[in-house]
Amino acid sequence: MKRYVYEWISSEIDMAERYGIPVCVEGIHYSSKENDELYKVLEDGVYMKEYLGDESGRITRINFNKVEKF
Repeated sequence: MKRYVYEWISSEIDMAERYGIPVCVEGIHYSSKENDELYKVLEDGVYMKEYLGDESGRITRINFNKVEKF
């Protein structure tokens, strides 16, 4: 499960970087250069993706947070 989550979030980070959108995982900013560190901090579990945007509807940040209860 952890490997799947890691690959999903890593690909999202790569795509977001192409558009200049920062990505945070559990409140910490990660870039594609920090993939090794990201793998170390990810936990086995389910993560949720959240888009944050500005008034015009432009995505300004993507957050990933671990879901504790669902």
